[in-house]
Amino acid sequence: MTGSQDRVIGAESGVASVRRPQAAFALLGTVQVTLLMAMMVIAVALPTIQRELGLDRAQLALVNSAYPVSFCGLLLLGGRLGDVFGHRRAFMWGTAIFAAGSAATAVASGLGLILLARFGQGIGAALATPAAMGLLGPVFPERRAYARAMAVWGGFPIIGGVVGLLLSGPIVSWASWRWAFLPPVLVAIAAVALAPVLLPGVRPSTRQRVDVAGALLVTAGLAATCYSLEEAGEGASSSIVVPSACSGVLLLVAFGFVEARRRNPLLPVVLLASVRRLAALACIASGAAAVFSLSFFLPLYFQQTYGFSPVATSAAYLPYAFMMFLTSSLSGRLVDWMGPRVTTIAGFAIGSAGLFLLGTMSTGQPYFGPILAGMITFPLGAVLIFSGTTVVIMEGVPAEHAGVAGGLLNATIELGPTIGFAALVSIAASWTAGLLDVGIAPEKALPAGYGAALTIGAVGYLAIAMSSLVYIWRQSSRRRAKPRPVPHTGA
Repeated sequence: MTGSQDRVIGAESGVASVRRPQAAFALLGTVQVTLLMAMMVIAVALPTIQRELGLDRAQLALVNSAYPVSFCGLLLLGGRLGDVFGHRRAFMWGTAIFAAGSAATAVASGLGLILLARFGQGIGAALATPAAMGLLGPVFPERRAYARAMAVWGGFPIIGGVVGLLLSGPIVSWASWRWAFLPPVLVAIAAVALAPVLLPGVRPSTRQRVDVAGALLVTAGLAATCYSLEEAGEGASSSIVVPSACSGVLLLVAFGFVEARRRNPLLPVVLLASVRRLAALACIASGAAAVFSLSFFLPLYFQQTYGFSPVATSAAYLPYAFMMFLTSSLSGRLVDWMGPRVTTIAGFAIGSAGLFLLGTMSTGQPYFGPILAGMITFPLGAVLIFSGTTVVIMEGVPAEHAGVAGGLLNATIELGPTIGFAALVSIAASWTAGLLDVGIAPEKALPAGYGAALTIGAVGYLAIAMSSLVYIWRQSSRRRAKPRPVPHTGA
């Protein structure tokens, strides 16, 4: 990131001067954390919402999934709209729509209104999130400053989720679930007011068009896929999950065929031509899967095994949150020092150690012991994974594709947890069922299932770290083995 002095930065044609890049980054980062916090803050409030609005289990699942499904489904389209019409404009419109959705959620009196409100939150977030990433280029035009900003940005998705978990318990216990949506409204209103002052007004250098057919196919495909995975995680029947998953896959395949024949595709081929970028997308999906799964297993473990209240559960997350904030504040320097690839590998190695420690919950460990050690170790690794991979994914992206690249990154962060979470929940459920079948008491079988799932996740993390090390070693060996040209001395 840049120094503290104000600088006048000229970026693309039509870009306003950025005199306060740090203030612009703080504004964009605060909104990004708020968008993701609003997705998680509802988790603890779901039982209260169900009672107050008189919802059945299926309706409650819809309320929970409305935001992530609309967010995930519209990210690529939202990114493309920012590239076409300008990132600041897309950011302001998206943030305003998100504010309206959050306010409507807070006052919702029935299923119809709260569903529309949650969909509105997702639509606004899908427009604002990739636009914010597209604005980072003109805010930090120097390559090194941009890489450091991206490294810090990589930790924001995890911070948003943790903040949501920390706030949800006290708000639900001491006030009303409706108050949880007031902070997002206030942040969004302030952001819309400050955006014209702090953010550059980027005019696209070339006139582009939106691929309508591709937009419809990918939006429907991503939404159907995300919905099927969300419902699978909620334990929905196969009559819901299988048709949704199949239709989602077919729509995405059709999207691929359509895009291959377009002159201006919604998802430019150049973004998928890099093996490094594809590998980084797979890595960040794996990292997001572990982070999201922990946000499910740990609260259950704390409440079922230790008997913690929602407030005590939030308090138990404080060491986790502290390490998350500390590592995020240093991530820019760490990536600058080690490079994004080594940072990512170190993140998987440290993260696997944290998951192994948390996996000891299968033996009923007390909080002050391996569990606390894991809650300190894992977030350190997770932030390094997100920071390193974010830099690799956004590195070398043409300015005219920055928004859709940000949409691709965030769609991966959304789809990764749903796939990984479904897999780990299945492992935990199968392990628990096996123990119950042999007569193990439920209070011991449940944490054993959670621990088994986390241990298997740790093995997966370690495998990614080792395979990445082998790949880098082979690449280095090939470079050393290449014969150097002999200088021509003449005769």
